[in-house]
Parts: sequence; structure tokens; C-alpha cells
Amino acid sequence: MDYKRIKRLNKKQFDYKMAKEGQTLYNYSKDVDEKVFFASTTSNKPSQDKLTIFYKADGSIDKGDILYFKGSYYITLNENYPENDVWRCSIVMKCNTVWNLFGEVVPFVSCDLSSPNPSNGMISGTLNFYTKDIPLLHTSIGIDACFYDFGGCYKLVNKFFIDGLAYLYFKRETHNSNIQYALQDAHNSTYITKNTRAQFYLGSETSGYYLPTAEIEYTSSDENIAVVENGVIIPKENGNVTITAKTKYTFDYGEKTGLPKEYTGSRDFIVNKDGEDLSGYIFNITGLGNGWVYNNANRHIVYISVTDIDGNVIEMNEVPRATFIKTDKDTGAKADISAYITIDDAYNEQYMNSKYAFALSDDNATTYWGGDTLRTTLTYSNGLSAYIDQTIMMY
Repeated sequence: MDYKRIKRLNKKQFDYKMAKEGQTLYNYSKDVDEKVFFASTTSNKPSQDKLTIFYKADGSIDKGDILYFKGSYYITLNENYPENDVWRCSIVMKCNTVWNLFGEVVPFVSCDLSSPNPSNGMISGTLNFYTKDIPLLHTSIGIDACFYDFGGCYKLVNKFFIDGLAYLYFKRETHNSNIQYALQDAHNSTYITKNTRAQFYLGSETSGYYLPTAEIEYTSSDENIAVVENGVIIPKENGNVTITAKTKYTFDYGEKTGLPKEYTGSRDFIVNKDGEDLSGYIFNITGLGNGWVYNNANRHIVYISVTDIDGNVIEMNEVPRATFIKTDKDTGAKADISAYITIDDAYNEQYMNSKYAFALSDDNATTYWGGDTLRTTLTYSNGLSAYIDQTIMMY
């Protein structure tokens, strides 16, 4: 049925057509299924890259939403409303690349600045990406960050956000063979309650280079405690589990070709399958200065805050438990040094947006710690946890 005929449908006719022709797709942005039917082209077949979908007026789909249908992601480009509010329709564009950005799946439609064909961008050296406007594109992806896709390295030169969509502009860069990569871990918490995404991604260790199309495989050390399905950690029983990530990546961009290099990473989790759902919380911990400074007069200070996904502060009415691990700069050996450090929460005016100070309780134990790494981990009783790594500076 074409658009003009659909436009004349009343609610009863629309519901009948939906029941007869409707198909279910997944609204990835809202985590719900939505039933739709598709408008046909003049050849009576839907386009493979651009679709017009019709759905009920109070449906979940909004402009910018990412939809998943028959193995492909689509970006919702608009919303149209009829006069009778029986239905809505949207044009959706099939994504031609899917990136793993800091452990989050981000599908993109990619084209150069004047054509929907990405090959033109490869030639001219420019690419335009667009996707749903999400927080990490504002805060985590900076100008001059470099990404590998479509046969080359592309540097982000501009980005803007409007009406539910994010637009990113890239310029072709020369491949840098000196960059060292590792599987990075984007987790803020070591605690698993309900389904948690395994947030590993492949990126440079010290600079803003990312390999966002690397396919990462996950395994669980104990599948009786938790399993990993499609990158999501699903708790089975309470206990401790290690999630290991592995990927292989080959550079082949006309500048460097080699055998696949394997990257691995892992993280330990505490699983409480019936615990509080902390997926909407973000635990932030930051340090004062560039390192962990020790002398007899000063204390080490860290700041913590708990926010929701929109950045609103959540009050936590307790002092978190603190643990400290030292990593030897020469051997990489790790040691629990919590016994040598005391927490002083007298600096806190209130628990939310807290400032905590730590002091060494045994001077002799730290004589040779200069240059080693200190990991400070703070954990609340509900399992919300975060850590910060800093270099120990001696003077």
C-alpha cells in the first residue's frame, strides 16, 4: 500500500493493516520492541537502505532512535504526524558501520560531505557520520581523536548536535605505525546485578587512536556465576567471576600490512543477581594533582561523586570502603597495602560530592615506593565501586 492510501486510513483500518502486515523491530535506543509496517516503493519492494515505516501514534520511536531489524541497524531521520493522530511515520536509514566506543555499541550512517557513497569520502579525504545524539559523543570523543574504518585512519575535525541527531566530520590521516594499542576497560563498577555490558574497546594506550570496528569475543571464568551473550554479562548466581575479552586486528590500509595481532584484557566482578540495579549510576572519582604525593606533611586527596546517566548528583548516605593496591614499576607485582593507609573523612561536609583524604600510617613501608602505581578503590555497601590509578611521587 502506498503512502497516499495509508494517509486516508482511520484507526480501525490502520489497526487491521498493522495486524495483517505488521512486523516487529527492536528499538535499540529504548530497549523495547515496536511493531511497524513498511511503505512500498513503485516497484512494490522496500528499499534496502532507506525505509519508510508506519507505527501507532503513541509508539516508542522518536527522531534519532536506533532501530534493529533483520540483522541491521537503522537511524530514525524524522517523525511525521497525520492530522488524525492515528499513526506516525518515519524515514529510517540503514547504518553502514557499527563502532564500539568505550564499550558502547554506536551504529553510524557514513558518507562524504556531498554523497551518500562512502567511497567518495575515501578519495576526497573527508567523511561525514551521523547517529543518535548520546552523551558519550559529547564528553568522551574529542576533536583530533583518530579512528580506523573504511580502509583508512580518520581524524575528528568537527561535531555538532541538533534535534536528536549527532553529526561528526572526519578528515583522512596517515596511518601512524608507532601507536601502541591495548584492550581498554571502560567499566566504572566492579559490581554486577542485572544485565551489564562488557565494556572493553580497542584503543591506544596513551593517545587518542581507536580501532572501533574490532570484533571482541568474551568468555567467563565461571559460567555458573555469569555468562556473556552478545557482549552482555548475564548473572546466574552470586559469586566472583573474571570476564576476559579477546580480539585480533590486522592493519591493511596501503601503508602497513601484517599478520593479525591478538589483544586480550580481563576484569574481576562481584555478582549479585538479585541486587540493586546500578546500571543508571555513574561513579566518578578524581585525584588532586598529577600523582599520589607523599611526604610527612601532606595527605593524598581524592574527590568522588555519584550521578545518574544525565549527570544529576545522587546522594549516598555512607562513607565508602577504601582499599589500596600498589603495582611495582619494575616488576609489575601487585601488593595490597591497605594496612599502611588510613582514611580521613573529616574533610567531608556531606557524603555526596565528597572529598576524602588518605594518609600513610607506616613511613618505613613506603621508603622505596617512588614511581610505583597506587590504585585507590572506593566501594559502597550496595556494590557501587570505582577506582583511580596514580603514580606515587616521593619528596
